[in-house]
Amino acid sequence: MTPEAKNLIENMLRLDPNDRITKNGSDALRKHKFFEGIDWENIRTMAGPIIPQRKIEENVTTRTFNDLEKNNPFFKGNSEESLNKCEVV
Repeated sequence: MTPEAKNLIENMLRLDPNDRITKNGSDALRKHKFFEGIDWENIRTMAGPIIPQRKIEENVTTRTFNDLEKNNPFFKGNSEESLNKCEVV
């Protein structure tokens, strides 16, 4: 952990809220050295630093919960009405 990260965490986790970095709002938090280089004005429109790639593995189901519930012995019946009520036996 970088010294900046440690300092930020310590300043956010202070027991007394009046001693926390956010005691006067978020400006001090945004100006902390940990966030140096962040363009706060445009952050909502910027691309993220990491774009996760979704990988579906062989044994992963893509069925919906309703599909799973229809064959589940713990649910009463397999009609849409009973599934919507989620009546557990």
